[in-house]
Amino acid sequence: MKELTYQEIIDQYGGFIYYPVGTSMLPLIVEGVHSVKLEKINRPIRKYDIVLYHRDNDQYVLHRVVRVHEDFYDMKGDNQFMIEKNIRKDQVIAIMSGLYCQEQIVPLQGFRYQISIRMNLWFRHFRRLFQKIKHLLKRKK
Repeated sequence: MKELTYQEIIDQYGGFIYYPVGTSMLPLIVEGVHSVKLEKINRPIRKYDIVLYHRDNDQYVLHRVVRVHEDFYDMKGDNQFMIEKNIRKDQVIAIMSGLYCQEQIVPLQGFRYQISIRMNLWFRHFRRLFQKIKHLLKRKK
């Protein structure tokens, strides 16, 4: 029996629960602790949405949209500095519509979630500045 691709699952069932692996979406999504509900995209993708997309190298990635262009998106994991540019709209498979911590749902429209997104993005800039200063201090030794 042929295994379905994520795109085929979305097309056939409209969504599924996904168990992300890796550290790119820390601290929001922790491997083995969180799962996410992914659904068919039924609205325009906006900045800060988390989407599942298919890279040209056949990898599936769950990252946040950091910039929306007319024909493509720029994506980034919350725990990463590098922005992956020019992700075509046809590469995006699904949008995250739910976040689960163990068995408890985390409301995506809730104040706590929205504040954590903004604080994480602000802290990311501070962390990057700190790393640049640290790098410069090492070079002077």
